[in-house]
Amino acid sequence: MKKAKKDVVKSKYILLFGVVLLLTNIILGIVLMIQSKIAIQTIVRKNMLDISNTAAKMIDAEKLKTIDENSVGSDDYNDILKELTVFQNNNHIEYIYAVKQVSDKDFIFTIDPDPNRPAPYGKKITVTEALIKAGSGTAAVDDTKVEDEWGNFYSAFSPVVDSEGNVVGIIGVDFDSIWYQEYLRNYTLSIIATTAITVLIGILIISSFTRRTRRDLKLLNEGISTLSDDIDNIAAEIVSKEDSSFDIKVKDENNGQVESQSYEIELLGEKIKLMHTALKNYINHIHSMAYMDGLTKVGNTSAFLERREQIDKKIKEKGADFYVVLYDINNLKAVNDKHGHAIGDKVIINVALAIKRAFGLDSTYRIGGDEFLSIVENIDEDELFERISIVEKEIEKVNKENKLDGAVLSVSRGYSKFDAEIDSSYKDVFVRADELMYKQKEEFHKHN
Repeated sequence: MKKAKKDVVKSKYILLFGVVLLLTNIILGIVLMIQSKIAIQTIVRKNMLDISNTAAKMIDAEKLKTIDENSVGSDDYNDILKELTVFQNNNHIEYIYAVKQVSDKDFIFTIDPDPNRPAPYGKKITVTEALIKAGSGTAAVDDTKVEDEWGNFYSAFSPVVDSEGNVVGIIGVDFDSIWYQEYLRNYTLSIIATTAITVLIGILIISSFTRRTRRDLKLLNEGISTLSDDIDNIAAEIVSKEDSSFDIKVKDENNGQVESQSYEIELLGEKIKLMHTALKNYINHIHSMAYMDGLTKVGNTSAFLERREQIDKKIKEKGADFYVVLYDINNLKAVNDKHGHAIGDKVIINVALAIKRAFGLDSTYRIGGDEFLSIVENIDEDELFERISIVEKEIEKVNKENKLDGAVLSVSRGYSKFDAEIDSSYKDVFVRADELMYKQKEEFHKHN
């Protein structure tokens, strides 16, 4: 009789444990699903922006700013048209085109390489917030799809800036809305499926505990093992698209072996804990990918903007001490034209490696197709020059060892230190570094 009462009490505790575990699974699944969707959207938008930025950097700004209605069919016009056509064919994007701002909220098409229905020069384009931002000098992506006579699209816009820092045009890249939604849907469904399976397993746990049958517990253990494999497979399929080096395996050190009913319950709890950890690691990885440049693996524009906000906050709190160092690759367009875009990508990667070795991964950002920036805090000028010297030596080494198949690697550089007496924001420091960089670039072009 006493044993029966103990069994009843034990069953109640087991049932309570099962209910708590089920609720925990549901809450965690919802949180993970929301976080994953936000992170995936960030990655998709980042990839779109990388493509438009790269296209904008390919265009000769001095030629683009001379294009008007009378220039249609000229050599400069055809050169830019060819560049856009080649880029579109190589990247399998829906549409790419050049746009010019004619008033505060009016933009017109200037060059459209679409072979079927090109927009004529002067035709007005649907204005979005992203396009307005690009007109003011900041690359941006549409938050919502836009519908026009060519279809439904999400668009990324990047400014083309001349040597004086003026926006002379905008490159727009359209991505079909069906592709965009399908891309997000596939990722989201994977997380929903994993969450649903986890909840289902939780229900099975309660059912198994209440019946207290070894047969059901063994089946449940097999289900958990299958779920572990499913998580491995889903993570491998999704993560491999961004970074094949990431490992999210759910380890089962006991290989599914069970010795008793109580041990089996402990084993199930441990497996679920491992799966929760694996899913959290996956979410963290997705977040890190959202702030990484796909080609160079250094910080991207999103990471830079977040760092800039932190710097501006320190400036307001009177606790800022930093240098801004700006690098721009010389003659990247000429390298692409002469040696091909594969060598051009190698040039970009080698510059990123040189800067990363000198300033560290956490301080290095790719802010444009051929522009890199480092923000280094709490160092003196001697140490800054040592790091700049490392970049120069790394570039010399690349050229000496002919790692770029005949292409010569060269950069222009500018730097500036925050001065609390004259600087009210990060932008003030950046402008000085940018001016010095462009002066060095002008000197380079005078002698080359």
